[in-house]
Amino acid sequence: MTTDMGRRKSQAPAAETPQTSITAFREAEKRYRPRTRTPTDYSDVLDLRDCAAAAVDAGAVRRAGPEAYELTDRPGLFVLPGVVAPDAQRRLAFCCYGAYHRPPAETNLTWLARRDGTAPPPRTAAPPANLRWATLGRHYNWTERTYACDHVERMPRHIGELCDDLCGLIGVTMNAEAAIVNYYRPGDTMGGHVDDAETDRSLPLVSVSLGCSAVFLVGGATRDVAPTAVWLRSGDACIFTGEARSYYHGVPRILPDTCPPHLREATAWPDAPVPANGDGSDAAYAAGRPPDDEALRGLCEFLRGSRLNLNVREVGD
Repeated sequence: MTTDMGRRKSQAPAAETPQTSITAFREAEKRYRPRTRTPTDYSDVLDLRDCAAAAVDAGAVRRAGPEAYELTDRPGLFVLPGVVAPDAQRRLAFCCYGAYHRPPAETNLTWLARRDGTAPPPRTAAPPANLRWATLGRHYNWTERTYACDHVERMPRHIGELCDDLCGLIGVTMNAEAAIVNYYRPGDTMGGHVDDAETDRSLPLVSVSLGCSAVFLVGGATRDVAPTAVWLRSGDACIFTGEARSYYHGVPRILPDTCPPHLREATAWPDAPVPANGDGSDAAYAAGRPPDDEALRGLCEFLRGSRLNLNVREVGD
């Protein structure tokens, strides 16, 4: 279904094509995954937050607007470094932590309970330690590997507005119908995959990074294409359009202790939540922070070692 859906061992099973040799994509994954003895060399990871001008001069990217860059050798893939402002990052992070994974959301835990015929997981304020993903809007049926027509919730309004704003920066439009939040903990990775659940893969996919920094690999239409490595930091967004929707991509490395101060430090958050009606995701986004200081400290502690990835797409059928 999604950019970050099906490759970690705690997630739903996904079919893999047997590999008889190590592909170029796999070689790159091995290069960036954590090592115990040899320090990882990040010298060729594309840095569009701090070195965008140099990347343009070198021909690695082209400017696609004041805040967007298209990878030259990966047409259709746009990176928007630092485009999500700190206040919006805090609001989204709070929703990931305290709202998006709660009912009626579907998660890896509710999916496993239904598959195994066990009791559903208890409702918790903070993400359980074994939470890996949560879906919003139109949910995905992992048994039939299709979008469920009978399991559709209203997409949070603020997610649709965010996607409208981001897509507008590169001159495309989308109707935000389905989303997934991926919860990365220390040591988590995401193997190379293609998001192929949508019938019309010409429709854009929007991906927003929050929390700790990550190495992002994006290849081509097969695993034999050597991928480009790109830094993704909190507040960065990627938009996949056109042929980029068929590119293999993955996250071989999350760097701990790289969460920015405006998320990890409680003093950077508002002094008190804004009064908001209801208890859904839009109400949490409007409130802007947990209801009390103890809960805020728990959120900041969670963010210090975590990466959150919000992926949104238009289903199109």
